[in-house]
Amino acid sequence: MARNANNTMAQKIIDHALEIIDTEGFEALTMRHLASRMGTSAPNIYNYYASKDELFCAIRIQGFESLALKLHQAYQHNSEPSARVRAMLNAYIEFGNEHRSCYQTIFNRPKPNGNNPKRIADYMELEKRIARKIPQLIQRALRDVNADLCNSFSDGEINLSILHIWSLLHGTVCISHGMNPIMEESLSAGMPSLIDRLATDLSQGRLPACGASAAYSN
Repeated sequence: MARNANNTMAQKIIDHALEIIDTEGFEALTMRHLASRMGTSAPNIYNYYASKDELFCAIRIQGFESLALKLHQAYQHNSEPSARVRAMLNAYIEFGNEHRSCYQTIFNRPKPNGNNPKRIADYMELEKRIARKIPQLIQRALRDVNADLCNSFSDGEINLSILHIWSLLHGTVCISHGMNPIMEESLSAGMPSLIDRLATDLSQGRLPACGASAAYSN
């Protein structure tokens, strides 16, 4: 695979591709256009990524790696369980807003198919292994809070709560990207309190899934 953290040219290709996506949209990204923007030739780009789909895969993998690292750092830099949760929520929002084109690429575009299914499948398997680190880390943070409060939530409650949390964070990031102009004013005024309330609920052991389960049962 072309993906290599020590390969400067491969990284430059990804960086320029993200610039094109950010300024012109994903459909404007072609190997020829990318090569022209970089002042090189398309065949040189193909030395690193055999197709646009492979480049797309590499961007996705790097994006998930970066998000997982940012969440891990938030976890590591806070020793108190409730502070960890709050820091991780803010870290997710920061990542989405600081890396808009990357975020939209990894979360809001269909996975590539490509002309080489085996090669794409290899990329997707690597992506899956990396992406799994994110819910695993959030699960760990929630378990830390549970242990601190002597709660005993089930795996199902925690996993469903992670889905609730991600849905809220993802929606917040997408609205901040201008994808839902109807909600922009509400977001600018309410996002800090929204995240603060979620962080407070989680730090006090109130998982979203438990509230949802109670509501559905009534």
